[in-house]
Amino acid sequence: MYPEYCCFYFHQNLRVGWVRRQDGSRMEVVLEDGEAVSQRPGNMLFRWRGTECGDDPGEALNQMRRNTAGLGLAPDVLAGIYGRLEPGRPTPMGEITILAGPGTEQGGREKEPAADGKPGGKVFGWEDAALFLSLLEDNLRFRYSRKGFIPRSPEEIEERSRREEETLARERWITRARTWKEELDRGEWDMSHSGDPDAEAFLEQVKSILALEKQSPYWNLLAKPLELFSLHSLDLNERLHHWLELAGAWPGWPEIWLIWGRIESAFTPELNGLAGELALAVPAAQGRRDFRGHMTYTIDSPGTRDCDDGVSILEKNGDSLLLGLHIAEPSALVQRDSPLFAEAAVRMASMYSLAGIYPMFPVVLSNGRFSLNAGEDREALTFVVRLDRAGARLEGIERSMVRVTRNLDYALGQKLLEEEQEEWGLLATLCSHLSESREKRGATISERRDLWVDISRPEHITVEEVYRSGPVNRLVEELAILYNSLAGDYCRRHNLPAIYRTQPRFRKGAEDWYGKNQQTMAARFNTQGMEHYGLGCDRYILATSPIRRFVDLVMQGQIAGHVSRGRVSFEDMELLGEWAEQADGRLAVHNQVSRRIEQYYLRRYLAQNIGLEVRALVRTRRESLLEQVVLEPFGLKAECHLSSGAAEGDLIRVRVDQSDPEREIIRVTPVG
Repeated sequence: MYPEYCCFYFHQNLRVGWVRRQDGSRMEVVLEDGEAVSQRPGNMLFRWRGTECGDDPGEALNQMRRNTAGLGLAPDVLAGIYGRLEPGRPTPMGEITILAGPGTEQGGREKEPAADGKPGGKVFGWEDAALFLSLLEDNLRFRYSRKGFIPRSPEEIEERSRREEETLARERWITRARTWKEELDRGEWDMSHSGDPDAEAFLEQVKSILALEKQSPYWNLLAKPLELFSLHSLDLNERLHHWLELAGAWPGWPEIWLIWGRIESAFTPELNGLAGELALAVPAAQGRRDFRGHMTYTIDSPGTRDCDDGVSILEKNGDSLLLGLHIAEPSALVQRDSPLFAEAAVRMASMYSLAGIYPMFPVVLSNGRFSLNAGEDREALTFVVRLDRAGARLEGIERSMVRVTRNLDYALGQKLLEEEQEEWGLLATLCSHLSESREKRGATISERRDLWVDISRPEHITVEEVYRSGPVNRLVEELAILYNSLAGDYCRRHNLPAIYRTQPRFRKGAEDWYGKNQQTMAARFNTQGMEHYGLGCDRYILATSPIRRFVDLVMQGQIAGHVSRGRVSFEDMELLGEWAEQADGRLAVHNQVSRRIEQYYLRRYLAQNIGLEVRALVRTRRESLLEQVVLEPFGLKAECHLSSGAAEGDLIRVRVDQSDPEREIIRVTPVG
């Protein structure tokens, strides 16, 4: 007899068997180990005849065992077959065996006579089985279907090769990660890993998981091999923190928070290249009003390198001043289709923190080409404003060319007001009138106190309270608010699509954390023109910091385009709405990260000054437990045992007993 053999999937494994019996819709198939299984004919992938073995069933089984040991073809044979087939077209096995010809490893095949009832009269043999199984195994170049094998296109092969390599690389990486985990669990870390790029990359991934947990791009890759799934957040933080310390790779919490906030400092080589080219662009005065003959100043905090707003006094008439309020115009150089614009849309804003500055544009632009640096010609969008004791009036908006006379810090700005009383002193006075007018309209005008924290020597941190309510501070603040409110009015009057900064007046039933009634909601971006109650402005947009904020960049482009061409740059209100929502989210993240970093260094400062006495506000009052107070002016929460006479809202004096920057714990004791 000529025994019949088959191949099929059994328990998800490809198996070869001898068809001992077929009865209607069932087949009895004997596997290599002698096990007999029942199968349907429709489950068979391929069937073929063996060589004549008489009537001995044992010989039929032995023939299968001998031949299946080496079933397969040389790779070059499959390559030759692939080259002769049409990609995407199913090719039946009958055609493929003809194409293969005598090129199989057996050197050819002799067909047995067709058996009665066999479809098409075609009988396949062991050589055909070897060809079939080789094609089935080569799923890189061939895809199996019931109609035959379908050769994949070169593009499909390239894509599958890439995915297979990624899978292998992923498996290799997981194996190494398990090895590193075992070392760390034993309290070991081989110092030979120092300088190993793979080990360093692994530790960076651990930092990402510590910062972002399940939101980390490495969570799905490493959570299982590192056995992190079952850990609660605190336990997860403690374990990963310990691993990083053991490996000598603990960066400190500020860097972890920067990762959490997805705050990026570096730009891609492509963006740096574009920025370098743009930095060389020569300012063009054509089509711009020339203000370079006027004394122009910028006034910023000490150390500011991205100066985006300046002011000129164009003329004085009694107690009236004609001002040129100049804002650097990066929107003239960064168009909507620029990769730099797209990157700014992702970053949404520059972030300033004690850990560093993370700019929206590469430094060569933010501190260079875009910045209103003294002595350099710069493009600007200028609001020409008439200011007197009655208020301010917009007399025109000009795309302009300016040259700043001097970049001043607040101390030098104050000196300018004192030395140039007739003009700059008058400007400070008129700005005070603007502040009073806003206060009458409901604006909150309060004395501003900031902390100047110097971490240049981390082991000897210094902290100083800085008051921001002097004449020069008020001047800078009022001119910025004036520019933005005039920009908001312009957008409303001309019905321009805009992103407004709004703050409704009341929210019923809301209380702040002191338990007092909260009069306003938080300011937000939206495309619906509404008041900004906290600033006392009917309409308000942000347009004074286009180097630092994406919304300002967009709105500057809207106004500049309308002024010069009579049309806006962005008409899609849905897109503006998406940007408004993203800006709210990113600015909230920036503020949170910046504040947490500041609090970390303030706790370090307190740890370096145990015994320091400070003011504290009683926040909660709980008998027999540690109460919570807020240390002023640091804004830090601390635990304290209070006397029975203290009540919520009281100001008391306390002494710092403990400050743990890592665990965010401060304990104080009342004084007196």
